[in-house]
Formats: sequence, C-alpha cells, structure tokens
Amino acid sequence: MKKTVLLFALFCVPFLLFSQAILTHMAPTYTSGATSGNSGPNGTSSHTYMRGSTIVLASELITGIPTNTTITKFGFMLNAGANTAATGNLKVYLLNTTSTTYANGSDWATLSAGMTLVYDGAYTVPVSTTPIGVDVTLNTPFLYTGDGIYVAYQWSGSAPFATTAASYQCNVSLTNGLVRSNSSTALPATLATASSYRPCIRFGFNNPYTNDGVVLQVYTLGKLPIPFGNPHAIQAYIKNQGSDTLFSLPATLNVTGAQTFTNVKTIDTLLPGVSKLVTFDNFNPTNIGANTVTVSVPSDQNNINNTMTKSLETNLNTYSYAQGTTPAGGVGFNSATGDFVAKFTTTTSQAMNQVDVRFSTGGQPFQIGIWSATVTGTPDALLYTSPTYTSTAGAYTVLIDPPVIIPAGSFFVGVRQTGTTNVSFSYQTENPIRPNCFFYASPSGGTVWTDFAPANAFRFMIEPKFALANDVSISAGGPSSDIVYVAGQPINLYATVINYGMNAQTTVPVKYSVNGGTPVGPVNTTVSLSSNDTNTVFFTGTNGFTPPSGGIYTVKIFTQLTGDQNVANDTLTIVYNVLPEPITTYPYVQNFNTIEGWTTSGASNLWVYASAHSPIEAVAIDSAMFADFFSTTAGTTGMLRSPIFNLTGLTNPKLDFYVAYRTYATEDDSLQIWVSTDLGVTFVPGSPNLYKKSYSSNPSLSTMDPNIADYVPANTTDWRLESVDLSQFIGATSLMIGFKGISANGNNCWIDQVKVYDNITPIVTTTAATAITQNSFETGGNVISEGGTSVTQRGVCYSTSENPTILDPHTTDGAGVGSFTSTLSSLTQNTIYYVKAYATNSVGTGYGDQIVVTTLIDGIDEATNQGVKIYQMDKILVVETIIPFEDGSLTLYDVNGKLVKSLSVTAGQTKISMNIDELVHGLYLININSGSQKMGYKVILK
Repeated sequence: MKKTVLLFALFCVPFLLFSQAILTHMAPTYTSGATSGNSGPNGTSSHTYMRGSTIVLASELITGIPTNTTITKFGFMLNAGANTAATGNLKVYLLNTTSTTYANGSDWATLSAGMTLVYDGAYTVPVSTTPIGVDVTLNTPFLYTGDGIYVAYQWSGSAPFATTAASYQCNVSLTNGLVRSNSSTALPATLATASSYRPCIRFGFNNPYTNDGVVLQVYTLGKLPIPFGNPHAIQAYIKNQGSDTLFSLPATLNVTGAQTFTNVKTIDTLLPGVSKLVTFDNFNPTNIGANTVTVSVPSDQNNINNTMTKSLETNLNTYSYAQGTTPAGGVGFNSATGDFVAKFTTTTSQAMNQVDVRFSTGGQPFQIGIWSATVTGTPDALLYTSPTYTSTAGAYTVLIDPPVIIPAGSFFVGVRQTGTTNVSFSYQTENPIRPNCFFYASPSGGTVWTDFAPANAFRFMIEPKFALANDVSISAGGPSSDIVYVAGQPINLYATVINYGMNAQTTVPVKYSVNGGTPVGPVNTTVSLSSNDTNTVFFTGTNGFTPPSGGIYTVKIFTQLTGDQNVANDTLTIVYNVLPEPITTYPYVQNFNTIEGWTTSGASNLWVYASAHSPIEAVAIDSAMFADFFSTTAGTTGMLRSPIFNLTGLTNPKLDFYVAYRTYATEDDSLQIWVSTDLGVTFVPGSPNLYKKSYSSNPSLSTMDPNIADYVPANTTDWRLESVDLSQFIGATSLMIGFKGISANGNNCWIDQVKVYDNITPIVTTTAATAITQNSFETGGNVISEGGTSVTQRGVCYSTSENPTILDPHTTDGAGVGSFTSTLSSLTQNTIYYVKAYATNSVGTGYGDQIVVTTLIDGIDEATNQGVKIYQMDKILVVETIIPFEDGSLTLYDVNGKLVKSLSVTAGQTKISMNIDELVHGLYLININSGSQKMGYKVILK
C-alpha cells in the first residue's frame, strides 16, 4: 500500500490491547469524534508548559484492571501526532479515589501534594497522521485498589516546537471532568479551565492470569436477508491470554431473539498468546426480526473478557456488516482514484435495486459499483456502475433503475471514488478485521485487489438491497431542519414516496407524528406508482403543523401500506429546533444565571459558561460567558447567539454589555458584534460596523494588562460597560445578536449583563390636581416606563407660563417607576398654574401631559368681587362687570384642572352668558382674561 495514495482516518481503537507480558487498559473509553489539542501536551510553543488533572472512574477501570494490580506503564492515546516531534519532561501523579466526579481542585500545589509521583522523565509528542498510543514505564509502580484514579500530569517542553498541534482522543461523558492550563512562559499555578474532554489514558500492568480465555472478536453480518442469505456462518476469534496452555476449550454460540440457535465448538489445544478462528455450524434463520449473537468461553480467572455480543437483523432483502449506524471514521484515497468493496453471497439469483451507503463527510463525487467474484472469492468482473453522485455526510440511498440481476453465489458491492480527494467512505472498526471480505484497488477500475486484512481494521458501512414485491419508502421530505423556525410559524411538511417494490401501488397512505404523539393524517398519494416511481404529498389545513412554543420537535413521517414487506425504510425523521417567539418586552437583560434562548455556532469549544466576579457592585461571584481564547488555537472562531428580538416600536434601540479581557502577551484576540435579520441563517457586521475590537485596536478590547494566567475576572473594576447603537436596524422583527470571538490564542474575553432596550427618556403621566386651596394643591404622576435607563429623579414642574420644564420650579419625589404624589405650596392665590410631571434618566427628561390649576381666593362664591358678579340662572352661568371687558376669554375648569367650557370676550361687553346645560353640579374654576388683567374665581354650579 502506497502511503501517498491511500489515507485512512482511523478514529477508534479497541480499549484493551493484548500482549502476553503486559496488558494495557484504556480508560475512559474514546467518545467517537471527541478529540482535543488541549487535553494533553500538544507540542506547540503555546504548550511549552502544560498541567492537567482529571479523574478516571472506578466503573471505567474495574472492567479492565483487576483489584490490587500494580500499574507499571502509563500513556496517552493520541488521535494524531504533531507535524514535528516535540520532546520534553513529563511528570505523572496518581491517587486512588472513591469520587464519582472530579473534586481534586484546581490549585496545582494543593492537588498534587497528596498524590504519588509515578513518573518523572522524558516524553515525546510523536509525528503521526493516524491514532497512536504513547506509553512510558513508571519510575514508581502504582498499586490500584479497585476504585477510581485521580491523574495529574505536568509537561515542560523544549524547542524545536511543532506548528501543527497533536490531538488527543477524549471521553466527554463526565461534565468538567478535567481541569487544565497551559503557557508559553511558565508552569501555571492554577488550572483555571474546566473541560469535559478527559483524555483517554492507557494503563499497563503485568499479566496476572494463568487461565484466561478471551473472545477477541465475533464475525457476523449486521443484517441478513432470508432465505437467500442463508446459510450464515458465524465465526469468532478465541485467544489464550493466560500463561498456561488451554486444553479442550469450548466456544459457545448462542443466538436469541427472532430466531434461536446454539452451537459449541471445542478447541483442542490453545497455547499462551495464541488466537484461533472458530467457525460455527451454519445458522439458517427463518424468522425476520432482531437477534442477539453471543459467543462465550467458560469462566476463568478474568471473566470480563469471556463474552462478546453482536446484533443481527434478519429481514427480507438487505445485507450489511455494520453494527448500528455510528461510524468510526471515513476512508478514501488521497491524490488518486480507487474502489472499495465488500463481499456478499446469495443462494438464488436476485434483482438488486438499491444500495445504501454512508459517508463521514460530503461533497465528493462517487459511483456505486457491483462486481462478480472469482472462484477464490476475490473481486472479478464489473457488472454495474451507477451514474456519478455527490456524497453527503450520513446515509445516501442510490436507486438502481432498472435493477441489476445478481446470479447465485458471491458478489461485491462498493464505492468508486472518481475524484482525487478522499471520499470518506464510512467504516466501523473491527480488530482483527475478518479476512477475504473487504478489498480495495487503485486507480478506480483497476484489477489488482488488496485485502484489508490483516493490517487495516475497516468494516465498510454499505447495504445492498434486493427488490421486493411490495416495498414503499419515504425517500425525501421536509422542510429541511436547517431552516430556522419560530414558535407559531407553520412548518409546511411534505414527503416524497417512492415505490421500491416490483408491484404497482395505487394508493399509499402517509402520516406523521410529533414527539411520539398521535399520528396526523393520512394524506394519500395522488397517482398510481409503478416500480421506482415517486409522488410527493403535502400536509396542509387540518393536517398542518405549527409548533406552539420554542423547543425540539422530532417529526416522523411514515407510510402505512398494507402488506409492505420492508417497514425499515417506511419512516423519515426530521428534528426541528424551533426558536421561542421574538422578545417584545424591553428592557431585556441577560445576566447568564441561565442561558435559556442563547445558542452557539462555529467552534463548539470557544464559548464557555462559567463563573467570575460580577461587574455589578453588589454581587461577588456570578455566572458569565467567556470566549476561551487562552485554550483555543489561533483562528478558532465561534459565535454566541442571542434569542430573537422584535424591535418594532423601539425608536432608538441600543445594546449594552460588560466586557472583561486581557491578552496573554501581545496576541490580537478579537470580539465583534454581528447581527442576523433572517433568523440566524446569515450574520452581518452592520454598516458601519456595530462593534469590532481587538487587543491592538484603538480603542482596545483590553480592560486589563496582559498576563500569562488563564484569565478570570477577580474584581468589579476588571469590567467595562460597552454600548452599541442598533438604530440601523429600527423596525427589525427578527433580529439576532451574535458575539463573534476570533482567537489568537491569547487570553479569555468575558461578557456579562447583556441588555437590549429603547434608549429614550422615561414615559410619565401627570395626575389630576386635588385639594386646591388659595396657596396649594396636590398633584403627582406615574412613571410608566423608565425608558433607556433607570429613572434617577422624578416629580412635577410648574409655572404661570405654559409648558413648564425642570428649569422652572419643581419638586423631587423619589426615583424609579410607579406613581408618586407631589404637594405644591406657597403659591399665589387666584393664579393660573401650568403643571407637568417629569422623570429623568441618563438619556434626558420625559414629561407628562400639562394640566392647568387655578388657586382659589378668599370669599368667592356666588358673590361680587373686584366689580365682578357671577351667578347662575337655571342652565346659564352669567358674568357681569362694572367696567367693560377688553378683548379676551372666559374659561371654565373642573376641579381636576380640565378645561370644560371656553368663550371669547369682545371689548365693551359687560355681561357674558355661558350655557352650562351639559355640566354636572359641583365646584368649578372660572378664569377671566380681559386684556392684561387675569382673574380667577371659584363657583358652585347647582
């Protein structure tokens, strides 16, 4: 195999690796796809110094290491090495513990003080593009007592350094099961970053067993079509891992489930360290359904490895080697084309009409090929090549139309990589890999085939299917889960039905369910479907779906054809992440005590939810979010995304938040504000940019001087309040705000107390006047909304001129929202006052409506004063004067200061009549404006 031609990305290795003298147990087990360049020494200059502390649980150790066993070796499992070998000193500390969570602290001096230093010596981060274990022999062997183990490790590297970091296989099942820190200048004293990415650790120990039979591997199909897939020969690798020879060792096969079957094979002699392939008698199932295949050897000194179980689904038309649907990785050629194939067998001639294949990544051209087999069981003539398709990550169904007739016997089905970029054909790990089943050839169309066994443990994930009489399926549906929906917004579901069967189908009923609820429908296909025909149905009207609230909705669309021989392909599942309805109540404040409604995109490890000293004076430690620039490599980008805001009605929308940041030395980490108006599909920085700061920008993002410690705000003064004008998005009905972090591998950037609000003056109303006397009255107001910021002062202002402001006489009656009462005193009798409530915030002062109040004078009733006589004649109010009026007005107010009547006065008049028929009896105030003279009187209407 030419290394420059074929690239295998192996992402999973067995957790127990065997040798006769030393056994190696890897714990915790690898979570497929979970890798990190920060969970161990990565060989770069930013990891010149690194410390980590983690826990390996008892449940992860007891299955592989006997109690009271002495551990003699320690190592890490790397997913890939660095681009240049990096050397340095490694110290390893171990401690037995009964803890089930990490509770060993983050102060290095304290946590390491009670542990045993088991290794202090050289360590090399290797060069490798594939997974590799790196082990060291302990200076001080460690006695394992059967519980969990705390593991602490310290790395001090030296130049030359790598420029591409090594990555470590990790387990992510324990929240914050690791604390770590790294530096380019000094060993960190505090392990400030908590992480769920625990490294997979290799523990080596001397083989303690004399009698230890092991079921090393079981070979079966994952899916077997019957009857033409019969007979099925199940095999198992059995190994003697003990130090004594095993005689007459029985290996037992048990099949349970839809079909039962038992068979025993006896191995006469099995020498220490030797493995033997056992082939059981043929299994000929007649029932379809799920089966469990179990192979076992008798009880011995180490029973944890005596049994292995696999699943086997018997069905009517489908082959597969896969166990479940989760791949370990993808395989393909680099800089060349090629073919990958898997072998299958049929006892009768059949018509193949579909092939399901999985890819770990997408975007590459491929074809499906079918080959005959030679008499020796290797690929032979090419029987069929499909059109060229473009791969997508996950399952991909290729329809073969017309079906290809497969003669009885063995045949091969596989993927043809037609481009020179790795096609990433999905595989599962099988170690040791079964021989004479999986082959490759390069270039594509080549006739020299190479068996993957024994060197490459890749079990391909491909499923050829033979045509059935009745077989309908949901081949596609939607809308796509990539579309962002908001609560209350209809999701217009549809599904494409395909007839994979040989019989025509007149009507196919289709239904759907949401989160396992009552099925909706049916909606029937509208045309007769011949073999391989399709028809799309739509769920509308009473069959439509509108999510009532935000959350996760799992929609299953399925066919219900009577007599369908393959129900496995009847259902299509789509998961919709529906956003809550847009926020319409302001101000909106997020203090990150919870992060409901907030999401992240981009690098999943950049934005972290943690605790720090609050920017609020009265609060000490509080929750916040930070961009982990300290631990992420330069160029790592991620976005913290807000809920949706409806800005309708906001006249001056604004965003406030607190930021705390310091770089490591001079690294130019960046924080930017981007927004989306299409429910998060696209984000833009605004025009002009809303917010874009970095360490080197002017003004700088920094709130503190550079420091090499993993930064966590320790004081209120670490923080700075930032304000962002959102006025360019006035009227937006679906605005999302994104805090975009771009790492330069500097130090952490924290945000807290995010606030979206209308940056306006307060909204206040004026209360009607009461208790009016000759020199005082009561009024007040009600602060309905503080506006953009907190109301710091409120009261009423008044003047004898209209539209008073706080520059005129005013009262001060507290702060904040709500109603208040103001008493105005020391006023002039018989005087008109104009009054407004006011409230002041940092934006400015808001005013309520103006009211008019006239103070009383002594002794005015139905009497004469200053040559004026006022009296009532039935429903007429009469005003007479001795001195004729000048041009002016006559106005009448109720006791609340509301104007109820008004008449113009013409010069020369001495008597004015006002119709008061519509007024109720009670106290009123009458104002006479005659030229330059102003007079006010109290009258009682009867």
